[in-house]
Amino acid sequence: VCPVLTAGSSPDEHVPITSLLSFGNTSTSAGPDVHVRRLDTDNLIHRRVVATVRVNAEAEQLWSLLTDYSALPEVIPFFTKSQRRQPKTQSKKNQVYLSQDISVQLPYMSVTANTESVLLEKPLKEIQFRHERGVSNLLQGKWMLSEEIDDQLGICTILKYAVEIQKETNQLNKAMMVLIEPVIERCMFQELPRMLTAIRVQVELKNARSKRAAFVSDFTLLEYELREEFGDLGVLPRREVLRSAGRH
Repeated sequence: VCPVLTAGSSPDEHVPITSLLSFGNTSTSAGPDVHVRRLDTDNLIHRRVVATVRVNAEAEQLWSLLTDYSALPEVIPFFTKSQRRQPKTQSKKNQVYLSQDISVQLPYMSVTANTESVLLEKPLKEIQFRHERGVSNLLQGKWMLSEEIDDQLGICTILKYAVEIQKETNQLNKAMMVLIEPVIERCMFQELPRMLTAIRVQVELKNARSKRAAFVSDFTLLEYELREEFGDLGVLPRREVLRSAGRH
């Protein structure tokens, strides 16, 4: 069982999560791939989760979205507020302190909470995070970005979200025990895939808009695209041909 970190420890002192990444292959589909390890004991709810999604965009575009912390509620469904806060002690280079409100909808009820987190940014590669205050005894993990070349799509980015959560059950009464388990399950299997999908869609839509804007302003680029895609027709493709190819 991993020890609970004290508030004074830094993200670099996180319990290693290399073991988290040793299982589950990266999904090649558009949907997120989620893997869970249950390490519960008699007095501890303990989960490790790795979720992966492929995004048809460069890592820089994903990084820009993930580090625009105040705008995260516009993208991530269960965030209602996200803002920077002042650290209680002198912060280190590339450290970010956040205060965030979350809301998870369950049947017949809504669960809300405020969390305070410290993050360590490693530009375009990784964002480590650890909750200093929240509903769990331990919640820590990292975002990981890795670019790769796809033969058809060009540059893509594999986005991984690895998280570890612990909650001591002896701190809970029976009513809370009944509540906390479905909340964790809901977050792992519904909210987490929704979050990754929302991030992927937001980045890919923005990327598509940029490409369309480039075509409008650069007719040479538009001509090249049409010749590459429809050159064998010998004529400008009809509207229904463009639509069937997904080009509206």
